[in-house]
Amino acid sequence: MDMQQIISDLFDSALRVEKLIHIGTMCMDDSWPDIASESFEEDFNDVWAAMGISEPDESCESEWSEWSEALRDARKLGFLVQFATPVPDRFYDGGSYSFSWACYTLHWIYDDSLESACVRALEWKEEFIEKKRANALKTNPLSLRDCD
Repeated sequence: MDMQQIISDLFDSALRVEKLIHIGTMCMDDSWPDIASESFEEDFNDVWAAMGISEPDESCESEWSEWSEALRDARKLGFLVQFATPVPDRFYDGGSYSFSWACYTLHWIYDDSLESACVRALEWKEEFIEKKRANALKTNPLSLRDCD
């Protein structure tokens, strides 16, 4: 799939990139750009989990050289991307739903290529919506109804 199609699919799916970090060029020494350092500090557990590697020892939190070494050791040189999608506020028969960007959720995905990360984000978004739909149906069966 080419990037133009992926961008179109992201737009059509109400999915956007909030943060984009190229680990191989931004996080390999002890001087990280703000977007990378702030993301690792603010979402410490989530970014390490997205890469599928154990978090460094708590004692080295905010130690960029230790974090860089952990990333190099794990051979993580690809893209760490934070995606956003609106949280549905109402579901309808036929699979549609309503939403507003006033309420959205975030999710980190790591992959070796940006294209692959975007494809995985589309899959995550579908799973997220289906879980929300199932929960809405379970807690309030009348929440699924025809559009007014």
